[in-house]
Amino acid sequence: MRDSQYDGRTGQGGDGVSFLAKTVMARLAAREPRAARDLRAERPLVESIVVMLTDAMINPDPAVFDAMVPLLKKARVTAVELSDCYFPEIARRLGCDWAEDRRSFAAVSIGVARMQSVLRDIGTDWASEDGDGPRLGKVLVILPEGEQHSFGAVVLTGQLRRRGVSVRLQLGPSQAELRMLLREHRFDGALMSVGCLEKLDLGRRLVKTVKDATGGKLRVIVGGAVLFNDLDACAATGADAATNDLSEALADLGLVEAGVTLG
Repeated sequence: MRDSQYDGRTGQGGDGVSFLAKTVMARLAAREPRAARDLRAERPLVESIVVMLTDAMINPDPAVFDAMVPLLKKARVTAVELSDCYFPEIARRLGCDWAEDRRSFAAVSIGVARMQSVLRDIGTDWASEDGDGPRLGKVLVILPEGEQHSFGAVVLTGQLRRRGVSVRLQLGPSQAELRMLLREHRFDGALMSVGCLEKLDLGRRLVKTVKDATGGKLRVIVGGAVLFNDLDACAATGADAATNDLSEALADLGLVEAGVTLG
């Protein structure tokens, strides 16, 4: 996943989302207190907004999304709701549309790239909103090489940062790269997302690399779409636990914020 490049402050990024639109969304993320943002993420989706956002994400004209920003503000759709609710639902629908030949792969790829670009800009504010204050811990997030999209990992990274966890996201790392990273940095746990059965063997090798590099001390939790299959993901990958519930994963790693009960 490459960072977008811009042609000046008023130009378009390589993903077709204007700097202005992403700046507005980032400001929405920064202005609202974290507790209020997380509470608002529980509101039900508004179907008309889902449809309009989907059309805007895949439209060749980036001005379509720019024009939606005032509407999102008026509807009080927060950055958290975009990240955790609207964008994942749009990604799911785009994937289904591609599988059923209702949309082209190009359209789906454009839509996902644009959503990821917005999330990266929003996530920059989440990563820095606590300044130099204490963090719950530091987590390594791993996406095995060859996964179709990194969208889910980007969403997960934002969720972790909002909870006060420092995150290092590794997209498609080699075993050598992982070993070097683990020699140079200390982590409190590792989360690995596996999307399909074909990636289980690679996932197993990556888990072994993490374990070997840390003397078996670093816990690894596997998640992702592969868990929807009837299999023992821990046995298949060598991970310590398997879950798609972030609260459960953080509790397993001992990264629970004081005074907060994770459901």
